[in-house]
Amino acid sequence: MIHIELTPKQAEELKNHYILELEKLNHRSAEIIGILSKLAHEPMVSEKPPVTTYTPPPVVQVEEIKPAQQADANIKRRGRPTNNPDWHNYIPQILREQDKPMTKDQIFKSYQKQYHVNLSGSKSAKSLLTQTLQRLRVKYNLLTSTKQKGHKGNFYSLTKPGDTSAVDTAPKEVASTDEPSKTLPANTKYNWPQFITDTLSKTKRILSLKDITHYAMVHYSIDEHDKKVTYGKISPVLSQLSKNKDKIRPVRKEGISRKYYGLTEWFNSKGELITLYK
Repeated sequence: MIHIELTPKQAEELKNHYILELEKLNHRSAEIIGILSKLAHEPMVSEKPPVTTYTPPPVVQVEEIKPAQQADANIKRRGRPTNNPDWHNYIPQILREQDKPMTKDQIFKSYQKQYHVNLSGSKSAKSLLTQTLQRLRVKYNLLTSTKQKGHKGNFYSLTKPGDTSAVDTAPKEVASTDEPSKTLPANTKYNWPQFITDTLSKTKRILSLKDITHYAMVHYSIDEHDKKVTYGKISPVLSQLSKNKDKIRPVRKEGISRKYYGLTEWFNSKGELITLYK
């Protein structure tokens, strides 16, 4: 047996990854059980009685099982779900689709409407929603929250890739000058590979070359005149790291031509990006 020693940070990340995978397996298992249960109650097509003249056989229509119907199959007779909703994937998805901030109640109602389920009597579903919102905001830095004016509760929205709150170091004031900027020091001073992996770990989401360049200029207080130089120094480092695939991997978003990059552990065994980091 091979023993691999993990750092506390690696162990925590690996633990979170398998917890997420387990939640997906549980959710998928409930869907399959619901489908099998529905198919088990389908009426059998009776044999045709003998006829003297030819009669075309009746057309049997097979009802398509839609995602909403799968969710219905998971509901008990009293209206409570057999499994809690997969909030980890649903929250980023609905916020991305709506493209506007939403309250916890709006997210809760939207889920019920989309999947035609009644969760009003499920305290565990509401409690899990609250915990997931907190985890996505504090631990994974995927959400931001703003307090509602004149009402209780907060609005939640996706963290923007350019939001510098995900980086520890705040930008320093740089004195403006009309003189030509000096050439940036060699890559050895900035250690771009380490900076790239650290930035991805802090933001907990895939970033483009443009996003990483922005974080670098803020973190190292690089003058705006040197933005193109910084861009040019980071670009080949990203290409080299993603080519080896031992630390980061490239990925594309649907409808967007430029590449994005994520840590290798954010991809499953099939090379697909885990929804949480999109």
